Amino acid sequence: MAQLKTLKEIGLMAVELHVCTKNRKAASDSLKDAYRRWAHNTGTFHHFDRDSDEWNRMMIATDPEYQLEQAAKRKERNAMNRLHRAISKGVQL
Repeated sequence: MAQLKTLKEIGLMAVELHVCTKNRKAASDSLKDAYRRWAHNTGTFHHFDRDSDEWNRMMIATDPEYQLEQAAKRKERNAMNRLHRAISKGVQL
Protein backbone atom coordinates (compact mmCIF):
# COMPACT_ATOMS: atom_id res chain seq x y z
CA MET A 1 0.00 0.00 0.00
CA ALA A 2 1.22 3.49 -0.86
CA GLN A 3 2.44 5.60 2.01
CA LEU A 4 0.17 8.62 2.33
CA LYS A 5 1.55 12.05 3.17
CA THR A 6 -0.14 14.71 5.24
CA LEU A 7 -0.91 18.10 3.77
CA LYS A 8 1.79 19.53 6.05
CA GLU A 9 4.42 17.13 4.63
CA ILE A 10 3.37 17.94 1.07
CA GLY A 11 3.50 21.64 1.91
CA LEU A 12 7.05 21.25 3.22
CA MET A 13 8.00 19.41 0.02
CA ALA A 14 6.58 22.31 -1.99
CA VAL A 15 8.68 24.76 0.03
CA GLU A 16 11.75 22.57 -0.56
CA LEU A 17 11.05 22.64 -4.31
CA HIS A 18 10.72 26.42 -4.20
CA VAL A 19 14.10 26.74 -2.46
CA CYS A 20 15.71 24.33 -4.94
CA THR A 21 14.28 26.33 -7.86
CA LYS A 22 15.68 29.58 -6.45
CA ASN A 23 19.08 27.91 -5.96
CA ARG A 24 19.04 26.54 -9.52
CA LYS A 25 18.22 29.97 -10.94
CA ALA A 26 21.06 31.52 -8.92
CA ALA A 27 23.47 28.84 -10.14
CA SER A 28 22.37 29.44 -13.75
CA ASP A 29 22.92 33.17 -13.34
CA SER A 30 26.35 32.48 -11.86
CA LEU A 31 27.26 30.30 -14.85
CA LYS A 32 26.11 32.99 -17.30
CA ASP A 33 28.22 35.52 -15.41
CA ALA A 34 31.20 33.17 -15.62
CA TYR A 35 30.73 32.91 -19.40
CA ARG A 36 30.58 36.71 -19.65
CA ARG A 37 33.69 37.15 -17.47
CA TRP A 38 35.56 34.62 -19.59
CA ALA A 39 34.53 36.42 -22.80
CA HIS A 40 35.54 39.79 -21.35
CA ASN A 41 38.89 38.53 -20.01
CA THR A 42 39.81 36.78 -23.26
CA GLY A 43 38.31 39.33 -25.64
CA THR A 44 36.25 36.59 -27.28
CA PHE A 45 32.95 38.26 -28.10
CA HIS A 46 32.15 36.50 -31.37
CA HIS A 47 30.21 33.30 -31.87
CA PHE A 48 32.22 30.08 -31.92
CA ASP A 49 31.26 26.47 -32.51
CA ARG A 50 30.96 23.89 -29.74
CA ASP A 51 33.73 21.75 -31.19
CA SER A 52 36.23 24.64 -31.36
CA ASP A 53 39.30 25.24 -29.22
CA GLU A 54 37.70 28.43 -27.86
CA TRP A 55 34.67 26.43 -26.68
CA ASN A 56 36.93 23.93 -24.92
CA ARG A 57 38.90 26.70 -23.20
CA MET A 58 35.69 28.38 -22.04
CA MET A 59 34.28 25.11 -20.71
CA ILE A 60 37.47 24.38 -18.76
CA ALA A 61 37.55 27.90 -17.31
CA THR A 62 33.89 27.81 -16.24
CA ASP A 63 33.73 24.17 -15.10
CA PRO A 64 33.23 24.92 -11.37
CA GLU A 65 30.17 27.08 -12.10
CA TYR A 66 28.90 24.49 -14.59
CA GLN A 67 29.19 21.70 -12.02
CA LEU A 68 27.33 23.80 -9.43
CA GLU A 69 24.53 24.45 -11.92
CA GLN A 70 24.26 20.76 -12.80
CA ALA A 71 24.06 19.82 -9.11
CA ALA A 72 21.37 22.47 -8.53
CA LYS A 73 19.39 21.12 -11.49
CA ARG A 74 19.58 17.58 -10.07
CA LYS A 75 18.39 18.74 -6.64
CA GLU A 76 15.51 20.68 -8.18
CA ARG A 77 14.48 17.73 -10.37
CA ASN A 78 14.61 15.35 -7.40
CA ALA A 79 12.55 17.71 -5.21
CA MET A 80 9.99 18.04 -7.99
CA ASN A 81 9.79 14.28 -8.46
CA ARG A 82 9.37 13.71 -4.69
CA LEU A 83 6.56 16.27 -4.56
CA HIS A 84 4.78 14.82 -7.60
CA ARG A 85 5.04 11.28 -6.23
CA ALA A 86 3.68 12.35 -2.85
CA ILE A 87 0.74 14.14 -4.46
CA SER A 88 -0.04 11.27 -6.83
CA LYS A 89 -0.09 8.73 -3.95
CA GLY A 90 -2.75 10.73 -2.17
CA VAL A 91 -3.12 12.73 0.96
CA GLN A 92 -3.94 11.56 4.47
CA LEU A 93 -6.36 13.99 6.05
